[in-house]
Amino acid sequence: MLPQLALVRSLIFIILFGSILAACGGGGGSPGAAVVEATATVVPPAMPSATPLPSVPPPLPIAPSATPDVATPTPTPEPMMPPAPIPPRSAFAWFEAPPSRDSAGNEVVYSADQTIDGRMDTAWRVPGDGQLESVTLTFSQAVQLSALGIVPGYAKVDPVSGEDRFTQNRRVSRVRLYFTGGISVEATLADRPELQTIDFDPVVTSHVTVAVLETTAPGAQNGRDFTPISELVPVGSFCRPQQCGPHGAAINELLAQFGSPEMGMQVQGIAGDYVRLRGLPIDRTFDPPTMFVRREAMGRWEVLGAGTAFDPETLERMGVPAELGDW
Repeated sequence: MLPQLALVRSLIFIILFGSILAACGGGGGSPGAAVVEATATVVPPAMPSATPLPSVPPPLPIAPSATPDVATPTPTPEPMMPPAPIPPRSAFAWFEAPPSRDSAGNEVVYSADQTIDGRMDTAWRVPGDGQLESVTLTFSQAVQLSALGIVPGYAKVDPVSGEDRFTQNRRVSRVRLYFTGGISVEATLADRPELQTIDFDPVVTSHVTVAVLETTAPGAQNGRDFTPISELVPVGSFCRPQQCGPHGAAINELLAQFGSPEMGMQVQGIAGDYVRLRGLPIDRTFDPPTMFVRREAMGRWEVLGAGTAFDPETLERMGVPAELGDW
């Protein structure tokens, strides 16, 4: 009995000692206690129901500090420059008279580029009465022209013999000017060796072609059966972006895409998204084809066809408007 009673007393002591340790927070960092603390869930103390939380109003909206909603203004085109003489890119003629010699034995040539060299004593010249012969001035970009100066003959006095080349040769008495779109102007010229101005309504163009319609007879004394033009001076302004409307923008795109140092470019006609073009080789080594092009995306142009002759059926298959085929 005594051993059993001692065992019972020992168990009671162990139970009471464990309860005291639990009540006092004992345990002193055993591994089991650490695991319990790590996985414990903290529950916030409940607020007494007699003291509810005060009502907090929602925050006021804060106005954004972005830029005010103002419409972006449309760019205003720069004003056109006042009309003034503007330099052509090139002068082109299909025909010219062969070279000759002056009284001192020097060779004299009669190429088209001598109409834009700023000298009165040089000239473009063709044999005979020159009817329907022409000189075309091209430009590096679209221009708006309102006048053309012309010296309608060979305004030179031979420095050795003193002969007046103006009265010896024929003089141009009537011309027709052609521009992009088939626009044309006719003018009558005075029989004088000076720069004469042909005024006309402003026209947006890539070129101006001066075609001879009428001339005088050769001079009565030592006359020479040739038709010359000493100078051509276009007057107007270059077209900057947004200055010359849709045609000016189209001409600038076309000249940028198809122009080259070896060739002047005529934008002959524009009809919607279709254009008729012709290149003018400065050295006249070949007959350039006519091109029909169509506007594509991003201001680029697609070549629909190129050749020296197009029948109406071919143009219709390409979708080219009839007005561009009748040239």
